[in-house]
Amino acid sequence: EVWLRARHEAAERKLYPDAIAMLQQVQATHPDVIIGAVTNGRGDPLDMRDTLRPYFDFTISGEDDGVFPNRKPHPGIFEATLRRFQSIAGYDVRHT
Repeated sequence: EVWLRARHEAAERKLYPDAIAMLQQVQATHPDVIIGAVTNGRGDPLDMRDTLRPYFDFTISGEDDGVFPNRKPHPGIFEATLRRFQSIAGYDVRHT
């Protein structure tokens, strides 16, 4: 979609000045960290190729199948986030 690509390009131009440096520091300090984004909309750091993509492992959107209409602050979006994290991490964080 042309609109969505333009939205992501605009978001890349409007990042907070220290955002990339902070993400680099988190990854350097915690090399095994899994970073995800939780959003109600269609913004996706994985689509921000020139800036955020290297720092994020996954995104959960309130627009995703299996999540909609359970957007923030509904627990459903956070439960979906936990399931995605667990599938990437390979373990159930609720029982560690």
